[in-house]
Amino acid sequence: FHYYCDRHGTPTSGMDGVVRVDLKVGPGPEGLPFAIRWASDSTQTGRVFDVRYRVGSRPWETWRTDTRQFSAIFGRNGNPEPIDDTKQYDFRARSQRNARTDGAVSRWSPVLEFNP
Repeated sequence: FHYYCDRHGTPTSGMDGVVRVDLKVGPGPEGLPFAIRWASDSTQTGRVFDVRYRVGSRPWETWRTDTRQFSAIFGRNGNPEPIDDTKQYDFRARSQRNARTDGAVSRWSPVLEFNP
C-alpha cells in the first residue's frame, strides 16, 4: 500500500513510501491442506496477482499467474497439494493493475514461511 505524509508530501512526491503486507495462512476446508491469502478487497496496487511458492530449499515455482483471486487452497488445477509436514513451505506474491501490464508489477511481498 502506498502512503504519504500529508504534512510533508503529496500522493506523487515528498515524504512517501510503501507498506508491504505479509501473506496469511489459514486452514483449508475439512480434509484439505491450508489456504493462503495474498490480497483483500482493500488492496490498492492492482487487481491481478502472481503467486510463487517453494518447498524446502527447492527453487521458486509459479503457483498462480494473473489470478483475480485473493486466496486459494494450496495445490494445482483444483487439486490440493499433498503436504509433507517435515518441510517448510514459502510463499510470496505481487500485484499488477491488470493482466496486460506485465511491466507494471509491484515488488514481491515479504516471504511467508509456513511449517505445517
